[in-house]
Amino acid sequence: MSSKEGKLSFKHNIKRIFKLLLNYWIILILFVGLGILLKDSRYPGSIKEFLLNFFLLSKSYNGAWWFLQSYVLLVLMSPVLVRFIKNHNSKLIFLGTGILYFLAFIVGIRGNISVDNELALMIYQMMLNLSSCLFSFVLGVIFVKENIIEKIYEVLKTGKRRRVIGAIGIIIIMIINIIVENFVIDPITAVAVIISFKLLEPGKTIKKYWYFPQKIPLIFGLHTCFFT
Repeated sequence: MSSKEGKLSFKHNIKRIFKLLLNYWIILILFVGLGILLKDSRYPGSIKEFLLNFFLLSKSYNGAWWFLQSYVLLVLMSPVLVRFIKNHNSKLIFLGTGILYFLAFIVGIRGNISVDNELALMIYQMMLNLSSCLFSFVLGVIFVKENIIEKIYEVLKTGKRRRVIGAIGIIIIMIINIIVENFVIDPITAVAVIISFKLLEPGKTIKKYWYFPQKIPLIFGLHTCFFT
């Protein structure tokens, strides 16, 4: 885990955030310009609205971008969070953040809390979104800390067995998502998807020429604009 912590320096994290924001700003400016050309009243709105969206303080242009603010905050907090998780009981942290996630889910679904002050509302939404994302982050750190992937590999000794289990896992997750239309289970299914794809073990040739994962932030950002 120490090698992973070496990549969590403030300088490295700032580079990661800036790289993500560059993709976001390109998409934002592109679609604001497109909205102006198409005479869409949402774009650009007021200067204040544009700046709030530009700096991730508002998602009025595209609700699907809500997670970007939480991602940036988690990246900035990651050195402290990882150190805390490393030095404390994994089960208690899992339970505590799991409860926090569930409470955030309930509050977010009910959505009946009225906040009149604009700044207070902004902070409230930020904390609610951050609480929703924290559990997934904690799960990832716990998996690294407890070497869970390595332990799964030890149980599934052969590559062929791993790939079979990985493929079955993906199919089961797809069925669960069809049956359970509720994002409360998303952190668990997300971890299951990552483990399943990890078990599939793509060959060296595919890894060498696999281009799309490097462009996922840009691709995801672009596609969300067509559904808002």
